[in-house]
Amino acid sequence: MTDRAVRSALLFYPDNFFEMAAGTHRRVYEFVRYLKERKFCLDLMSLNGFTNMWDPAAFTKGKEFFNQIYVSDWPRGLPHRLQRFIRSAHRPLPDYVFPEMIHQVRETLDRSSFDFLIVNYVFWSRLAEIAGRAMTTVIDIHDCMTLQQHMHRGGRSFSLGRMFQDEIAAIDRFDYALSISEEETALFEPFCSHVRFVHAPIAFPERFLPEGKTKYHLLFVGSDNHFNKVGMRWFMDAVYPLLPEWISICIVGQVTRFVSRKPNVTLIPHSEDLEKVYRDSRIVICPLRSGTGLKVKVIEALSYGRPVVTTRWGLTGMTQKSMNGCVVADSEDDFARGVERLIEDEDHYRAMREQAGNFFASRFSPKVVWRGLDAVFGG
Repeated sequence: MTDRAVRSALLFYPDNFFEMAAGTHRRVYEFVRYLKERKFCLDLMSLNGFTNMWDPAAFTKGKEFFNQIYVSDWPRGLPHRLQRFIRSAHRPLPDYVFPEMIHQVRETLDRSSFDFLIVNYVFWSRLAEIAGRAMTTVIDIHDCMTLQQHMHRGGRSFSLGRMFQDEIAAIDRFDYALSISEEETALFEPFCSHVRFVHAPIAFPERFLPEGKTKYHLLFVGSDNHFNKVGMRWFMDAVYPLLPEWISICIVGQVTRFVSRKPNVTLIPHSEDLEKVYRDSRIVICPLRSGTGLKVKVIEALSYGRPVVTTRWGLTGMTQKSMNGCVVADSEDDFARGVERLIEDEDHYRAMREQAGNFFASRFSPKVVWRGLDAVFGG
């Protein structure tokens, strides 16, 4: 490996993460920030049209972090869709690597020497075979895709055993696997004989906001993914009617497209200043009814010192289920009562704020999370 001051990495992430429209975008951004702090020279490979687009503003922001940014068009034509369909008939886990992408990766690796190839999501694991053994390969898992597929289908039958086997084989192609979830590390690790697992949750800066007058009693921040939509539908249909009419609620993010307007509910599709939104809010809610991985929205709330009222699904990915700044409530009645107590009982609110700050600092501050990453990338 080259001198630590000039270590280099080629990072693949399929989306424009500067859009910051999802928790995964924020996680990748913070990970890239870590690599730059460790003096890495970085190149990025991404896609146009997989879930979003690269615009001029994103390229401008990218120049702060990357020497080169290679963006290919996600193939949408009938021949490509047919190829993916045929592959899915033989392998339940989707393989999204396409020929033009393989050519681009090989050309980039031939042109430049990298110490690391870092791939996000198991759908792109075949890129590790292209890299060979000339560099250290790292897969960022993000989620257990077998479990996610099961939940998306609402428990309907599918080839769970075959997909789990495919997912294990995909992860085991790499030298290291970064896992955002303590629970998913425990699930995968016994089955993988080659890859070394590293617990790598998201790291936010510690930015505990002081107490003060707030504009909103409740805040939810979320993208328009399936789990957020189902969770907010349950909250608005079952919990909202139980809350006092004077409680004000702010909902931020693309999930607002699926929330109907109601009294005392403010919808903000996109915020350029999330810190101000958190400063204006007293409590964060996470009314999810299912999900995988670690809930970035919960960790972000704790980083601001905001207590969270959540269902048990909001604690997915964390082994410490109590004394963490979260009030856990799975029924609509308990959820409403948890919200009201945090609003009305100042002593309880301050105690939960203190829990939130202490738990975050011990698990998710950069000095803690980056120490784990240093085991892979050097300190």
